[in-house]
Amino acid sequence: MIPKRESLLLQTPKGLSARFRLDVRVRHEVVAVDPVARTVIVHEVDTAREYVESFDELV
Repeated sequence: MIPKRESLLLQTPKGLSARFRLDVRVRHEVVAVDPVARTVIVHEVDTAREYVESFDELV
């Protein structure tokens, strides 16, 4: 048995940011992509808030 959940995770959003300069957001969902304007509409699951975010690269 592994007592701590954190021991199971290979990478965390913080670790990916530090290692690869990635902006990783959990419990968020992209609902629209505008490749010309280089923006996405993001839905934040916990609050139901939606907002526009720009991007350089999108994976």
